[in-house]
Amino acid sequence: MLKRSAILLALVLCATLATAAEPRNGAVDPGAPEGPIVLVWPEWFSFDWGAGEPAPVAQTFTYTAPIATTVTVVDAFCTGDRFEVFVDAVSVGTTSAPGSSTCDTPDWTSDPDVALTVADYSRGTFAVPAGTHTVTITVTVNPFDGGSAFIRLGEPSDLTTVPTLSTVGLATLIGALALGGALLIFRRRTA
Repeated sequence: MLKRSAILLALVLCATLATAAEPRNGAVDPGAPEGPIVLVWPEWFSFDWGAGEPAPVAQTFTYTAPIATTVTVVDAFCTGDRFEVFVDAVSVGTTSAPGSSTCDTPDWTSDPDVALTVADYSRGTFAVPAGTHTVTITVTVNPFDGGSAFIRLGEPSDLTTVPTLSTVGLATLIGALALGGALLIFRRRTA
C-alpha cells in the first residue's frame, strides 16, 4: 500500500493551481486559470461554471499516471448539480442524480470529503487507465445558473480489483490443459 501511495504522489511533479473552496453559486470565478490544471493526488481541486444546460466547465485537468487510477467528481455548496465526465474527449460517465436542489439544507458543505458522504450531493468515481490524460467536465443539471464542485485523482485501491492467477494457479491450469490434451490424443488413438 505504501508503494502505491508513493507512486501516486509521484504522478505529477508540480501543480499549477491549488485553490481554496469558497461558495461561488451564480458566477464563474473571473480569476480562473487559463490552460489545464495539473491534478496531483490526493488534492481536491475546485472548478466553477456559469449559466446554461449543458454548461461546459471552463477549466480542464491533466495528469500522468504510471498505473490505472480513478477520477472522482463531487458537487458541493448548493445541492442539485450533475456532471458528465470526459477523459480524452470520451465520456466515462455521469455522476449520480442529486437528491435535492437547494441551498437551504442542513447538510450544506464546502468540504468535498463531507459532500461525498451526503446523499443529496451528486458524485461519481470513474476508472481511468495508466497514461497521460485530459479530463473535461460538462454540467448537465444546473439549477442555479452557476456553481462550484470538486475533482480529485484517486488511489488505485478505489478500483475494482481483477483477480489474477497465482503461480500455483497458473501451474494447475497448465497441468489441467496438458492432461486434457493427453486424454484427447489417447481417445483418438483408441478409437
